[in-house]
Amino acid sequence: MNEETISVLVCDDEEDIVEVTRGCLDAKGFTTRGATSGAEAVELVRNSPPDILLLDIMMPGMSGIDVIKALRAEEATKNLPIVVLSALVDADNVIRCFDEGADDYIIKPPDFDEMSARLRRHVMANRNNSSGAISPRIQSGFGTGKLKMVETAVKQIALAAQLAQEKKDNEFQLQCLERIRGFCSYAIKIINEAKSKD
Repeated sequence: MNEETISVLVCDDEEDIVEVTRGCLDAKGFTTRGATSGAEAVELVRNSPPDILLLDIMMPGMSGIDVIKALRAEEATKNLPIVVLSALVDADNVIRCFDEGADDYIIKPPDFDEMSARLRRHVMANRNNSSGAISPRIQSGFGTGKLKMVETAVKQIALAAQLAQEKKDNEFQLQCLERIRGFCSYAIKIINEAKSKD
């Protein structure tokens, strides 16, 4: 596997989103394939694993959560980097994705420069652990996996605060505050779990 080449499987039930996302990633040097259902994504991963899976959550039939569960349950794909790309912004959905085994969560529409950097980071981290080292996802204590979860929570808190400041709408601001509360609770939970293992 070439150090410079990263293969991405893009899965979304909306074909136009798959094509736009693939086009942007191709332009940034990735090689991409597309899937328009969870079942198709699982089959493609099993037959020819990509370096990373970019996955929508809300899909008919086999949801993104179902895909994560299926891949994490198999030895060959349990450490495949999975990044969720979703329009769902509430903390409960984000937390559930991480709890099921997602490595990252990106809100639609993405900043493609930032998303590309995050995809590369996850693939490089996975390659560095392919020699038999324990996956960052299952390290004990406050390892890389925990740090990534807390990092994502902090980024989402900052984003929610920025959105609340920019949009002068009381109902929307209350939603942002609820989102901040949820992510704060999640970050505290992760920190306490790590402290309990010290």
